[in-house]
Amino acid sequence: MPKMPVGYDEACYAIGQVAIAWSMAERSFSACVLRLFHVYGQRHDPNPPISLKRQLKFFRKSLPAIGITPEQIAQGNLLANMIGELSQKRHWCIHGLADALIDRQIGDAITFARYEKTGSAATEVKTFAMSDLDDIRHQAWVLGGAFLFFFGQALGGLPKEQLDEMLSKLGS
Repeated sequence: MPKMPVGYDEACYAIGQVAIAWSMAERSFSACVLRLFHVYGQRHDPNPPISLKRQLKFFRKSLPAIGITPEQIAQGNLLANMIGELSQKRHWCIHGLADALIDRQIGDAITFARYEKTGSAATEVKTFAMSDLDDIRHQAWVLGGAFLFFFGQALGGLPKEQLDEMLSKLGS
């Protein structure tokens, strides 16, 4: 097996942490979407949305229709915007090809490349510092907890005691 470049293990660890934290955020968001689907959506579509893009559209459309307060609608829309923005960063980290795993000369950065969405063979690149990956991981964990809270409080999906217990386990 060829020797891996310096920083390979750190890069794998950081990207793996992003993937794990994202799964928490995505699962919490999906729980909200499924709750909304059972309360509102079955009248409009026999199947719940699966892709994040469709889930975001459904989530935003459903909030005003279920009788929650304007403040809760605003909170839900803010959370939806946040997960949409974070999903783009996560997409780069998971699906971008790491061109230069970590170049210790430029400050612990990973450069990712992917084909442009135009269908051409052209690529676009984005560089994340290791600290950026840590921020993405942290944002995903916080967002996952925020969606759990939103699920329990605004959507009535969990009794407050059960929600408090779940959130306390996240912090331990």
